[in-house]
Order: sequence, then structure tokens, then C-alpha cells
Amino acid sequence: MMNFWGSEWMDSSNSTEILDRRRLSEAWYKKTIIEMFTEYNIDDKIEFIKSDKIEALLVFHVEKLWKGFSKKWSSSFHTDNCKHTECSKAIIIDGHMKGTRSVCAARGVQYVESKELGTVEMGCWKMPCKGSMYCQDHKNLQMQDHKAPVAKEYDNEEDSTDCKTLKEKGPLIKCKTAGICASVYNCGIINGMKELYGCESLTQVYMFLVWLAKELLHFPNLLAYDDACHLKKFIINPLRAIKSQYSQFLAALRIVVDKMHFANHVDKWCRRNVNPYTDEQFKNINTEACEQTFQFVAKYKYSIQLNICHMENIICSC
Repeated sequence: MMNFWGSEWMDSSNSTEILDRRRLSEAWYKKTIIEMFTEYNIDDKIEFIKSDKIEALLVFHVEKLWKGFSKKWSSSFHTDNCKHTECSKAIIIDGHMKGTRSVCAARGVQYVESKELGTVEMGCWKMPCKGSMYCQDHKNLQMQDHKAPVAKEYDNEEDSTDCKTLKEKGPLIKCKTAGICASVYNCGIINGMKELYGCESLTQVYMFLVWLAKELLHFPNLLAYDDACHLKKFIINPLRAIKSQYSQFLAALRIVVDKMHFANHVDKWCRRNVNPYTDEQFKNINTEACEQTFQFVAKYKYSIQLNICHMENIICSC
């Protein structure tokens, strides 16, 4: 049997202490997070990381990390080095249901305040305890009905088309995330990503777009999405569109269905208002940039999403 240097630490037969694999995991997490802090000019310092504190640590810092990521890849760092002839002319967003994770089954336990949508009810997004449907904070709760987080709607206009593409009417993924919603420039550079809960609801997609409008240094006026008909009606709702400067900005965007999914949109309103083939500004735009990016990201669905997105951007910009 071949012996490797240091292998005695993994052998309990000689009465030595075994090197716990969790220490290696903790060291890797700490190294990765420190590298990301350095990459995005975040001054926070990381002390010793324990296995049972990793989730809390990531939750505490993840917003800063994503902001740093989005600002970097929407800045001149990207545009000055991109070789794509139509660099950053449009944003394509899409949901990706691979790489879901288990979440606490508690619902209606926290709320997100949105100037554009009001108070949005959310479930708990922490990991459940081993052998339980609930996290440590909610382990005493009884099993509840599962429903996707939704905003208070002003009307049902978003559902007034014949297209069967409204995603929040699909089956909910109970006690799991619904994957992620990604934002990608048409040249293939990822500029933002958010985890989805319950389903790919209009509320969550809209809140993600508002977040992008706040954080991106460059947000072009062209947007493609596979369910653009429902999203556009949601965005241009007269009562919602005047809520803030960001809702006004989104309402002014040119929004179309991506070319691959447009065949599924049969309603006359869709054909008239979100047709990528009749809008000259989308003539040379790669509206499938998200789908192409997901082919790469899906290979690493159990890794840190932000790190993988950074890797994909480096590859695309070469």
C-alpha cells in the first residue's frame, strides 16, 4: 500500500489524532471568502470559521459580496476589456432551477420592505437542521402550507394574456429553493444573481431588477426575458411604475421575449409588444446569453455560486 506524506494523520490505528475533514472545509471557505473580500475591496475581517457558523457567516456577508461582484463586472473593468462587438448592449435575465438547496419550511416568518411593492412576505431561507424540516430558529413550528412569496397586486392585468408562461402558477418546490435568477449581458458576462424561493415569481424577478438598477454601473435600456409579456405588464402597471426612480427606470426599458422562447408566446399582445424579431435594436443581440451561461454554471451547481460566476466572466472576457 502506498503511503503519502502526512497520511498518518488520517489513520486512527496508530493512536494518533485524525485530521477532521471539516477543518479542511473551514480552511477552504476562509481562504475563498478572504480572496473574494480582496477582489471586491471589502474591508471586513474574517476570524476563525467553525463549521456550524459558515451559513451565518455567508448570509451576513453575501449582500456585500454580490454588490462588489456586480459593480466590478458592470464597470469599465469589463467594457474596456471585452472583445464582443455588441458589448453590454442588453441584459438578459432568466431563472435556473439547477443547484437548489433545502431551506427551512417556516413560512411568513420574515418580511422584506420594498418601496415599489410594499411589504413582501417571505419564508425562512436558512438550512434546516439535520433530520428536521426546520432550522434552529423555527424547529418548534408545525408543518405549514407552502406558497411562493408574492406581493400585493393592484390588479390581475399580468395574467390577462393567452400565453401559458406565467411561472408562479407552476408547481412549487416545497422546502427547497427554486434555483437562481441570473442577469447576463448579451456578451456573456454575468452581472448579478439572486436565489429564488418557492418559484420564479414575478415579484422576485421584479425585486431582482430593482436591485440591479440600484447596483449596476451600466444598465442598458434593452432587456430580454423568457416570460417578458407578464413581466412587462407587471413593470408598466401605472400604479407601480411611479413608486420610485427605479420603477420609473424599469418602466422605460425596451423589453422583449428571448428569441428561443418566443414561439411559445401566442397572444396578440405578446406578438405586438414583446417581439424580438420586430424590434430593430435586438437584431444583433444574443438573447440566449443566459441559457449559454447556465451550461457552464450548471457543472458547478454545488459550489459557491459567486466564485463560479467570477470564473465564467474571466473565461468570457478572454
